[in-house]
Amino acid sequence: SEDRGSEEWSVGTNQALVRTPAVGNGVVYVSTQTGRILALSVANGSGQWSNSTGVDAPSAVTWTDDGVVFGETDQAADHIYNLDSATGEQQLRFTIPDAYSFRLPVLAEGRAYVYCEKGHSILAAHSLTDGEEVWRTSLPGERYDNLNDSSAVTYASYDGGTIFVADGQFVESRDAASGDRNWQFSDLGNINTIPTFADGTLYVATEESALYAIDPSIGTRQWRTSLNGTP
Repeated sequence: SEDRGSEEWSVGTNQALVRTPAVGNGVVYVSTQTGRILALSVANGSGQWSNSTGVDAPSAVTWTDDGVVFGETDQAADHIYNLDSATGEQQLRFTIPDAYSFRLPVLAEGRAYVYCEKGHSILAAHSLTDGEEVWRTSLPGERYDNLNDSSAVTYASYDGGTIFVADGQFVESRDAASGDRNWQFSDLGNINTIPTFADGTLYVATEESALYAIDPSIGTRQWRTSLNGTP
């Protein structure tokens, strides 16, 4: 229950669940290691639909008004899938060119914003309607060949028409419609968390165990504080 934290229902899947679920419109969406996407009722766990996509170890799923979206990475290519949230039927599958260290993209306003690389870091926007690339733009971070290095991963978030992207030791504000850069804040130290926007402030944590508060409109530092432990 909500008050006591006791179990209200459970569902057996016969497959490992290693990704964070998504919730929308009273339904829980989860992906399994074998590529099965499940839709379960929030109220009682009853099955709404199941889609055995055939994707090996898909990403976590994300629910949007456009559907249930998840990503696939393999040695040949990287893809994004969009399933109908009511039926589970595949609406769209498209390839992400030059993808690197691929994770589930940022989804907003009918687009998927993804990190790719072709000799250098790139942020690209794709339509969730037809998969077409709307724009792509270079980022300041260097190309990383060691995926075990946390600085090899780009983290991004969306708020009010703006993409905040952390790449290496930089944070940038990008216009979500065009990809144009609004501002850049540099020399933060390696960033290994998603920039978080709340109450008019952008928060970024770094590997040097520091938390920065940045003005999201102009990209200036409001304050910095040291943290105990690694974020």
